Formats: sequence, C-alpha cells, structure tokens
Amino acid sequence: MAPLPRQFSPGHGLTPPTGRRYGRWQCAVRRSQCAGVLRRIPALRTTRHALRTRRRGHMPRLLLVLLCCTVMACGEGAPQASARIVLDGRFADWDAVTPIAGDALDPGTVAGLGRLWVTNDEYSLLVRFEVMPELSLQADNGLELCLDTDNDATTGRSVHGIGAELCWRFGDRRGTFVSATGEIEVEHQDVGLVTAPTVTGTDFEIGLALDAESAGEPLFPGDTVRLVLRDGASGAVVPAAPGGARYILSEAPPPPLVPIDIARYDASHVRLLSYNLNNHLTDPERRTALARILNAVDADVILLQEVQDTPTEEAVAYVLALLDRGHDTWYTAKVGGESTVILSSFPILRADSLGDSGGVLLRLGEGGGSGGSEPQDLLLLIALSLPCCDESQRRAAEADLIAGYVRDAKSGAGEFGIPQGTPIVLMGDANLVGLVQDRRTLQYGEIVDTVTHGPGALPDWDGTPLADLVPRLTHRPQAFTWHGEDFPPGRLDYVFYSDATLDIGNRFVLHTPSLPQETLEDWRLAVEDTDVVTDHLPVVADLILRANSEQ
Repeated sequence: MAPLPRQFSPGHGLTPPTGRRYGRWQCAVRRSQCAGVLRRIPALRTTRHALRTRRRGHMPRLLLVLLCCTVMACGEGAPQASARIVLDGRFADWDAVTPIAGDALDPGTVAGLGRLWVTNDEYSLLVRFEVMPELSLQADNGLELCLDTDNDATTGRSVHGIGAELCWRFGDRRGTFVSATGEIEVEHQDVGLVTAPTVTGTDFEIGLALDAESAGEPLFPGDTVRLVLRDGASGAVVPAAPGGARYILSEAPPPPLVPIDIARYDASHVRLLSYNLNNHLTDPERRTALARILNAVDADVILLQEVQDTPTEEAVAYVLALLDRGHDTWYTAKVGGESTVILSSFPILRADSLGDSGGVLLRLGEGGGSGGSEPQDLLLLIALSLPCCDESQRRAAEADLIAGYVRDAKSGAGEFGIPQGTPIVLMGDANLVGLVQDRRTLQYGEIVDTVTHGPGALPDWDGTPLADLVPRLTHRPQAFTWHGEDFPPGRLDYVFYSDATLDIGNRFVLHTPSLPQETLEDWRLAVEDTDVVTDHLPVVADLILRANSEQ
C-alpha cells in the first residue's frame, strides 16, 4: 500500500482536496491499487505483460480491469466504501459500511456478540460491534478486542488463530501491546482510543489512532489488520472461525470533513457556553488560556460548572476581568451543590438549585416578568452538573428531580409556571457514565422514582422528547467533551433542547490540540489551551429564537 498523501496523514488536520482534484486523486489511487493487485497475482502479472506487448489471444483490457476491480472490491477484507464516521455514539453513519464478521443478534439473545464493522478514515481505525446483554463499555465487562496489526500469525500473542500485537480489555481500560522486546501494558492514551457511548448499551463504536506508537513501534506497521472480538463472560468470539476478520486499510479518503468556524451564523443568535472548570477557575497558571478561550467563544450566557472553592462574587469578578469584550451588563447566579456559576447578558428572573444542578429562567426579550411575557421572550435553562462516576443512585435521583422540575414549570404545578412554547434547554456536565436510563430520564422525561418525584412526562411542548444536539469537535470527526487519564475520551457534556420551539445555529466542541496552526492564529488561541484549563472541553450552542407568531 502506497503511503498516504500528506493531506490525509493522521495528525495534520488538513482537509482533503475537493472537486476535480479530488476525483483525479481518487482515480490515481484506484489505478495504483489495481496495479498493485496485478503485481501480487502471478497469473494477472503475465496477462498484464501480454497486454503491454499487445499479444493476440489474451483477455481484453476491459475484462482485465473488471477482474482487477472485482478482486479489490469483493475480496476478503477489501477496504470499505468511503463513509465519514463521526465517533459520537450514534450509528446511522455506519449504514454505508458492511459488517465484516458476525450475525445480527436475535432479540431473544441473552448473551453473545453480534456483528462487527471496521473501516478507517485519515485519523483512526474505526470499529463498531454489537453485544448482549446491555453493558457499560468502561467497566465490569469481559470484552476484549485483539488486533494482528502486522498480519502475521507467528508474531504477537496467539489469539484464535491470529498473532495479536494489541489486545484491549475494555472492562479493565487497559491493553497489552506485544513489541519486539516483549509484552507491555498500555493505556488509552498510548493507542489513541476514543469510545462511544459512555452509557450502557448494546452497540458501541471506537477509534484507534493510525499514528499511535508504543515502545517506539507503530501500532499499525502495515496495511492489513486482523481482528478478533471475544467476550469472557459468554465465551462468544467474532468471527467464530479462527484467523480473525481481515481488513485492509483504505487509502481512499471518506467525504471531506468540513471544519466548523466558531463564528455565529447570525448576530441575533443567542450563544450558550458550558464549561466544567473542575475547581480550577482562579488557578493563575490557567488564567491566560481560560481568557483566550472565553474571548474566542464570546458567549451571551456562560455556565461554569464546579466552582465550589470560589465565592460567587469573587468568581464573577474573576471571569469578567478575563473578558476583553462583550456586554455592558452581566446578570449572575450560583446554583447547585456543584456550584455552577452563571453569567448571563440577559436578566435572570429566578434561579433554583436542583441537587448539584440548577434551573434558571432568563428573559431574552422585552416582555417583562414571567407572568406576562411571550414565550420567545423567555428561556428555561437547566444548568446540568449531575453527580459523577460511581454515584449512580444520586445521579438517577437528580435526573428525576430535573425531569419533575421541567414538567411542573410547564404545567404551572410547581412554584412557578412558564408560558406554553417557552424554549427549554438542558446543558452542562451530565456525567452520563452509568445506566442509559439517566439519559432517557433527562431527554424523555422518564421518571424512575415516581413516588418521590411524580409521574414522568415528555418534556417538549409537542409531546415528544427533547432533541440531543451532539456537537462535534471543530476539526475532528469526534464528539468527546472530556479527556482524562483513567478513562478514554467520551461525551459527558450534553445539550438537550425543545426543538418544537427552538432552532440551533452553530454548535461545536472546542479542542485546541486538533486545530491547524492557521486556525489557532485566526482565533487567537494556543494549541495547549484546552489541555491547560481542565479535563472538560468548552461546549457551545447558538439558539435561534422563533417569532412568536410561529408558536
């Protein structure tokens, strides 16, 4: 396999050529690949030579080309058709990729493994797989993915007929890499692992960096990989036959990833920023980086989670001192046990603590108080900051509390009511790392503890769930919002919104290490900024307020 052109080399952050140039490049790659097939098959080499010399009696050139293309397109482990996969925990973009092993799981399956998909882009080897029963990919499972990355069964660890250079144990969040000098334990940072979703499920997708190295050796030294997925709990293995599922890395790039500019689409859009600072707000070593990020984003409403260690007035004064432009007046509040500081260029009519999270009612227009305002003059904003990590019971209880708060605000059964059609947004650090039910409670209003919090209710005004925005990184096909040492990067920060009453303009996750230098300069950022400030990433959504007549 010829080396990737520089435009598609991992880590460069450059966009592929488009239009005719892209088409010519694809054709050149295909011709090169076809020639490579001919060189590797003796019978075809002879025929190719015969065609050169125009000897009579050999197959026509068209037939040879068709045979070559058949070998490339239909052969075992042939590169998949180009498809742009975004690692975001949603799977519709995999429809263009054909499974290379396994069978669809029967609904009655108690335990086992289903289908296995593999493809790649310019950054990562991308793998999707199905499993039963529902589980968390990050803990308490026996799943192991083994890869023979040099396509040599005599090297690496012997696993089901392959010689695996890497075996990743998802439940342990660790892996074993077999180098020339022996086995070494590796972590997710060593192999560039990204996984989705972070909640329980039966369908998962992961990415492994194509340019990853361990012990000074490349993880992917060649163009052919064999994969084995096995489940220690059920004993299931995919593929069932020894030898692994063979995949050839594709040189053909997927559809171009369009970089996201951080500018608003329109000046009238209301920009929300959510940023978990992990109690590092006033750390002097992070001050400059935080200032650059806040000024680049230039939000109208700022939600800063985990500011417990800084008094409200001090926190507000500190943030305002970092802003070199913005609004003449800022309204502020501090809500929740996790101490979310809210700075709003719009008046805050009320603020309520909801466990570690909080709810605020903002007046976006000129309608006055909540009693007589038009719906589009208001915004019910839930600042999410749910309990972290192993605190699953507290997280579930807080999700129930939030769902009940939204239900009562809509019906007027609580301490206050909002006019029908008032936009609703839930935004912030949801810490959704356990049961998928917590996400369903927030999005669908499915209250679990109905004795304490009352009956569930679909939260949008048209009797549907809230929409899940899922913004991605501006320059990478990934949607993680948190990265740390103990777990692979994942999406912990969410934006749910009432799409019956609200539209979204620009949306993105800011990750400065993946930005090209020119973009960093244009946005007045430094490559290390988001790494310096905290382990979460800034999440941005621009709200488009509909005219009252459209309600």
